[in-house]
Order: sequence, then structure tokens, then C-alpha cells
Amino acid sequence: MRQAMGDEIRNPERYFRLSADCFLVEGAHDAALYDVFGKRLFLLDEESHRLLRQCEENVQLDWEYLPKRTVELLQWMQTEGLGFAEEAPAFIDRFMTHCPVTLRGIVQKPPDFRQLDLSISSECGNGCPFCPATGEDEQWQTCITCLRGTETGRRARPLDDATRLVEEAAELGFTRIHLRGGDPLREWDWVQTALRAVERQENLLMLVTTPGTSRSLDETVQLGAHPRVYLNVVLINPGAAEGAQRVPLDLLHALKRERIGFSVTALLSEASGATAKSVEGWAAETLGRKPRFAAIRRGGAASPGAYFPEQNPSGRMLSRWRDADDFFSRIKRCTCLHGRVQLNSDGSLQPCQGIGLKYGTWQQGGLAEGLRNEAVYDWWERDKNSSSACRQCAVRYACMECAAVVFGDSTKRFCSFDPNGEKRAAEYPWQHDGFVYRIKTTRKEGDALCQRV
Repeated sequence: MRQAMGDEIRNPERYFRLSADCFLVEGAHDAALYDVFGKRLFLLDEESHRLLRQCEENVQLDWEYLPKRTVELLQWMQTEGLGFAEEAPAFIDRFMTHCPVTLRGIVQKPPDFRQLDLSISSECGNGCPFCPATGEDEQWQTCITCLRGTETGRRARPLDDATRLVEEAAELGFTRIHLRGGDPLREWDWVQTALRAVERQENLLMLVTTPGTSRSLDETVQLGAHPRVYLNVVLINPGAAEGAQRVPLDLLHALKRERIGFSVTALLSEASGATAKSVEGWAAETLGRKPRFAAIRRGGAASPGAYFPEQNPSGRMLSRWRDADDFFSRIKRCTCLHGRVQLNSDGSLQPCQGIGLKYGTWQQGGLAEGLRNEAVYDWWERDKNSSSACRQCAVRYACMECAAVVFGDSTKRFCSFDPNGEKRAAEYPWQHDGFVYRIKTTRKEGDALCQRV
């Protein structure tokens, strides 16, 4: 359905339609154009949104009287393969290459399990000032950082059989085990036993989220160098004033020196003096990369749940899709939740740590029995359109997501962009890896029609 490069739009063609692999996604008053195979996202101003909506409704265009900037836009889109002109109304079959999950019989193996999140301990030696105080309920911060319990150093016994747990996860079809805590490296023997069991499985990887301070430098680097292991290092107030930093700099430099892949996650407390902007500068200078922000806390003490700041100078994160299947799976489901299960240190199973529903226990039939519960699949099948906030947003299929905030507590704001507000997505600051563009027909003379954000 893509037009040859360089073709011009000429009369008597009266209609214009988007190519079959391009989608106009609309929000409350906003719109974005998704080029699926080109892996590009175009944020539209009001005039280009209105024009493309008319085109998609097969409204006839009078080319002789269209403004010059409108003709330039349509010609540019045709040259880029984003759309095509026709003499008659065109009806497009959109590509749909990904089928939704279907329910299965009770004796069949559950399909499409991807990641098992394991909280094997709540023990941690950092003593962060914003960690929940004694007496509070078990505290979720975010799935890529840490989890605390009411008793410092508590470790439940039901998960002691690491080998059995890994083998059952592999049999069910999980492809990744995520160890978190607390600091899972405080349970070093458990981690080593689990890793030996992972080595015996053909398609199983291990992600370890850790502050990286509880083991020796050599041991942690050796763990990160294992071909089946990927480290996510939690940074506590990086870039803050002296005395507030708790960053394992030696570990980060050693991982870089040995060319070991790793990710970093920043936890901030406003009381430390650190800001998202200062941390970005620190990470660029120290690591040569951007951190992923998990949460920013007001003051020195934790508040219930996660706090996502309304004014993040870095902008909200947008995420490129890997291929067409990845894009269509985002339409069908909440990708941070689908295929994932949380197993707590007390043996209870949850959709994720931030969603309070518990639908089974490790003690009663292991993983397989708990995962026969249809509630698992009910949560998996939720998508961005299941959330009243997200379904009004045009960038919902490129936005990083958090199921616990979107579905678990409507009082929390995951994103500072308000799809019902005056400001359009095309004018909002976004973090991304270079695939986001703005299309503006309401531009000044000499301005580019399409600009990379």
C-alpha cells in the first residue's frame, strides 16, 4: 500500500489515505501517527490532526484550493510512504499480525508466561531515609527497584527450594526470572543455587535488581559477567550533595571497564537535594548514559505508594517498539503486566507487587496450581484502553507504563502529561531514543514541516 518514492500528488486525485501500516491514534483532543514498520512516532499539531482525520474518513479534498502547507504535508507523507492519493475513496485493511491470548482448558499448560518476579528477601543494608518506617505495611516502590517489609531482615522460608522453583518456572514456559528484594544479593547462597538451576535450562535468563553494595566487588562483577545474568543497579540519590549519595561507583566503573551490560535505576528523595535534571547530568558525566527514573519522593520519609512528580524536567519516557508484533501487542495488552507474575517471599502470588490481589500461594500446589486462576488472565488482557486516563491519550501505545498505577490506584498520576489539558503532545517534552517527530502545518515561513523532537 506504500506509494513509490518521489511521486507527486496531481489532479484529478481527490482523496488521501494513510498506508496500511500507519495508524492515526487519537486522544481526548490530540493525535499521533504511528509508522509501524518504520518504527516512527509523529506527534501532530491541531491542523494536521484535523486534516488526517478528514482523510481517514474519506472526505473529498479540493486540491486546487488547499493551502500550500497542506499540499506540502500530503506530498511529503506520500514520499515517505506514509500515505497515498487516490481518485476514489479507498478502504484500507490494517495489518493485524498479533492475536490476543485465548483461555485454555484447566489441564493445559498456561500460555505465554514471560517473567517471574521473585522477592526472596526484604533485607537491605542501605538504610535509605525514605524507606518505610517500622509499622507500615509492606511497601511497593516500583517493580524495578526495592521492596521492604515491616521487619528489617525478614526472610520467609517457603521459597527455600531454589532449584525446584527455577525448574517449575522453566517447565511453565517462563523465559526470565527477576530477583529483587530488598537486596537479593544478601541471600547469596540462594542466588547461586538458583543460577546453577538456570544454567541447566535452555531458554531461561536471570535479571537481578540490586543496590550492589552487599557483596564484594569481584563477586558482583563475576555475577554480572555470567552469560545468563543481567544486572539492574539501583542508585540511591545519585548526584546529591556529599553524604547523601549511596552509589557503588566502583561497581559501575568495573562493569563498564569489563564491558558488562547493565542498567541503572534512580531512586530520589527531594530532601537530598537531588533532582531529575542533576541526576541526568551526573549519569552522563559518570556513566555516559541516562538513568531510568523509578520514583521521586517528597521530603525525607516515604509516602504510601509510588510518587511520580508532576514536574519532571526530563519529560515522560516514550518507548520505540522492536517490530510490528511488539507494536500490536501494545494495542492488545498492558505490556508491563502481560506474561508476568509476582511471587513474594511469603509464597503468595500477585499480578504485580503494586496490585493487591493475591490469587494463590507457592505452598498450595506450587506455581502451576496458583496460575490456573482465571484472574491471572483477566489482568493480562487489560490494555491501555482499559484505563480511563490512558485511553484519552494519543501517545498511549508508545508511553512507558506501570500497571499498578494505571489500574491499581486511580488517585496516583503516572504521567505529568494531561491528555485533557490545553497543551498538546506535540508541544510537550518527552524522553525517547530518537524515533519521535513533530508534524506542524501551523508553522512559520521557513520552519521544517517535520522535526525530530
